[in-house]
Amino acid sequence: MYKSLYDLYVRNDIGRKKASKIVYSDVMKLYQRLAIEHGLSVGTINNINAALCVAFRSLMRDDVIRKNPTDFVMQELRKITGYQANRRSSLSKEEQDAFLNYVKNTRYRKWYPVFAVMLGTGCRAGEFCGLRWADCDFEKGVCLLYTSDAADDRISVD
Repeated sequence: MYKSLYDLYVRNDIGRKKASKIVYSDVMKLYQRLAIEHGLSVGTINNINAALCVAFRSLMRDDVIRKNPTDFVMQELRKITGYQANRRSSLSKEEQDAFLNYVKNTRYRKWYPVFAVMLGTGCRAGEFCGLRWADCDFEKGVCLLYTSDAADDRISVD
């Protein structure tokens, strides 16, 4: 996904410049053009920024550049555009039951245990993927999950 976004929107713009010559204002102008001329959402531009940020961070580690030109660009773009993130809400108990019932009774039934655990514990996909048999105590009905935001922190889910 990131490569296709880069090829489509960055390569023929700031992608033509030497990385050491790209500055904050170049990135900001690119993002403003993407929003105004191409009609891209702030979310899509944020995906482009994520890829560029990693690339520039790597260049900083290699001492090719001193500062990451993507730093704080998205905050400024959100301010300029008046972007407000959509507030997400959890599924209600009835919606969860309907979803699990659908999964259980369709060709997706093999995914039922995954969704049942994720909905039952509230864990994120990364936390679920990090779950091991050793983390589960079936007698006590408890699982220990690594939290997504801190690899050393574990939480107990009853």
